[in-house]
Amino acid sequence: MSPPPDLFDETKARAVAWLTAWDSQGHHRTGTTGDETGALWLEHEAAGFGVDVATEAFTLKRLDPRLLSGAGWRAHFSRTCV
Repeated sequence: MSPPPDLFDETKARAVAWLTAWDSQGHHRTGTTGDETGALWLEHEAAGFGVDVATEAFTLKRLDPRLLSGAGWRAHFSRTCV
């Protein structure tokens, strides 16, 4: 037995809204503003389902590709979208 079409439309609309909200936060690469924004947003979303949420802060070092190119290095970076 298939679910009623209106249930599918509602589920699809919720999924589109959720993914649009997540995508609007910018790049989600670790250590970026978009990563922090996404983590806070996801924490809020999970709490809305009644889940106890915990976060863990950590520091990291990362290379800035703009600095590498200025030093005569040539770096290739790719972005994978899932």
